[in-house]
Parts: sequence; C-alpha cells; structure tokens
Amino acid sequence: MTTAPVLKFYLGLVTIWWFLIYASDTWSAYRTIKKCSWKNWEKWPAHSTPHHSLVYADPQLVDDYSYPERLQLINYFTKKLSDHYLHRNYMMVNELLRPDSIFFLGDLFDGGREHDGDDVWFKEYKRFNRIFPKFPNVRINMALPGNHDIGFGNEVDLDKLMRFRTFFGDVNTFDLLGNHSFILIDSISLSSQSQPVVTNDPRWFLDNLTDSLAMQYPRILFTHVPLFRDPTEQTCGPLREHNKQLFPIQKGYQYQTVIDPELSNFILAKSKPSLVLSGDDHDYCHIQHELTDLGTKGMVGEDYCDEITVKACSMTGGISKPAIQLLSLYNNLDNNHKQSSNTIQQQICFLPSPFGAVKFLGFAYVATLLLALRKFKTEKIHFHAIAISTIIIILIFND
Repeated sequence: MTTAPVLKFYLGLVTIWWFLIYASDTWSAYRTIKKCSWKNWEKWPAHSTPHHSLVYADPQLVDDYSYPERLQLINYFTKKLSDHYLHRNYMMVNELLRPDSIFFLGDLFDGGREHDGDDVWFKEYKRFNRIFPKFPNVRINMALPGNHDIGFGNEVDLDKLMRFRTFFGDVNTFDLLGNHSFILIDSISLSSQSQPVVTNDPRWFLDNLTDSLAMQYPRILFTHVPLFRDPTEQTCGPLREHNKQLFPIQKGYQYQTVIDPELSNFILAKSKPSLVLSGDDHDYCHIQHELTDLGTKGMVGEDYCDEITVKACSMTGGISKPAIQLLSLYNNLDNNHKQSSNTIQQQICFLPSPFGAVKFLGFAYVATLLLALRKFKTEKIHFHAIAISTIIIILIFND
C-alpha cells in the first residue's frame, strides 16, 4: 500500500476526531450554559446593577476512596473524565456568565476526611485548585466544609477541620456583597455533642450574630447539610429527580441528611435568613421554613424563608442532570438606608449532560475502527487507527 493514502487517512482521522470532540464537548457545554444567561430570567428595574453570584454544591473530587471495588485503570479514567467535566463547566460558566462572586457548599473532596497524611491531602488540594482556579475581580469562597471533608458531628476530626480551615479560610463568618449578608455556618461541627472545642466556634458565631452588621441587610445562609423539615408536609417540588418530591431523613456513617430539629431552629432563629442554600443531598429541593406564627403570610426574612438544596455539580453525583444555582441580588437602599423588598432572585442552571459526550465519543470511536477495517486490510493500519483515536481522547480529557 502506498504512503499517500495512508497519510491522507491519518490526517482525516485526526481532523474528524478534533471536530467530534469540539462538537460533543465544548460546543454542547457552550450551548447548554448559554441558556442560563442572566438576561433570560432576572427581572429588575431598568438600569439596575445587580450582584451576580454562583453557588456550587458537592464537587466531591473522585479519589481512591470513591470506588474502592473498581479496577485501578477504571478509576483512573473516571477521575480524568470527572475532573474534565468539572473544570470545563467551571471555566465555561465563568466565561459566559461573568459572576461577581462564587460560593461552594462543601464536600469539595470525596475522601478528605480519610486522608490522615498531609502529603496526600495537599496533593488533592492542589488538584482541586487546578480544576477550580481563582479569577481576578471575583469573590470566591470555598471555606464551607462538608462531611466528606472533615466528618460529621461527634466524628468531626479536629485536626482535619483545622487543616481545612488553614487552606480554605475561616467558616462561621459573613460577607457583605451587593447589600446582602452571605452567612456561612459550619452546621456539621455545630452538630457535635461530645467535642466542645469543635462546637464552640459556630455556636459563638450564631450567638453574636444578632448584634452584627450582617443583620442590617437581607441574609442568605449557607449550610452544607440541609435544615430539618417534615418531608410529608414540606415537599421538594417538581425539579427533584429522586424519590419524587420526598426528602430522605436518614443517618449513617459520617453523615446525616438533615440537621437535628433543635439545631435547625436555633440556626434559623439566630440568622433570620431570607434564603437558605444547602448541599449534601446532590438533588434539588425547594421548601419554606416558618420563622413565626405568620409564616408565609408575613415577610420573607422575618416570618418565613426559603431553603434550596442545590444540585451537585459533578457528573459522579448520582443524578442525571447536574446543576449550579444562580443568585441575582439587587437591594437599592434609599437615603434613609431602608432596604428594598424582594431583593433576591434565583434560578437553577443545568449543566451539560454528563454522559452525553462520553456516549457520543464511544460511538465515534467504534465507527473509526470500523472505517479502518473496511478501508484497509493490514493489522498495522488497524493498530494505528486505535492508537490515534485513544491518544486524542486521553489528551483532550487530561486537563
């Protein structure tokens, strides 16, 4: 066989693969995330300048603790694919939506609570920052820990909690952004009943919140674990994938699906939020909490509040439609510093299908091999077709 047809085949193969990768990966992400554009859903007065915030829940980076029963090679490709999915979406979201701030709701790692050695944990920390880099002029807060990061309640490991806080910053604090208070509470440490040294910090913060500047603005509360609710009365709504609209109330090893009722009431009474954002569950749930007897007949932030459990942003979160939550905040204070009503608008932003591109590339991979089998009869050509296709896949997903 002459060299020219073989070279032409190789060049065509590379060109086709790059086009397929762009079409199935980059373009599909662009098209999906573009639908979340602020102008498509926010409704503020003309010439308003709202603060735009993104909320990510449970990236939970895949590691050796995620799927211990799987072959190492399968775990390797799972890690590469999931890292690529998180990084590509994060970069595309920032490029298209240009947020003013970004908040994470915990469970940054999957096996963070299992890493006793700092060397392994720090390697995962650097990996996390490669996937989720900082952007200039964007306030990014990653300080809220999840139970996969430090444990839960009585099982919180103080050394791992302090390690997490050292590298990601203090939790149990608040930020003032867009004339709103963003309140972060470490509810999983607050849930400890046997370690005062773990519980004291979040409890002191809540006890002193009433007299702080945070209470002068509409408040948004961030907690990793959702607050308690009656799942038969407070149903999640139609956007939930699992268990129809019912939210699970369960406990197990190093996890609890909701904060205990007494602590939930304590958190709400001290913070009086307009909106609570939680994670951990991986699926969407929108409910309302009554803060006074008036409930939903009264004022938001005084008599009731909404709670949204944000979908996981990872392709390995056990849901078919990962998402992030968008917040548009506009609180135009008048000359008397009186705040507006209805200052928060929110919208779910679905991310690209996590397995659509994988299925499409798998089909294209098989088609490439069949094309090589039909066009050429030598084993050498078949091997080269397989090698080229495999190398291109590895390169594109090895961000």
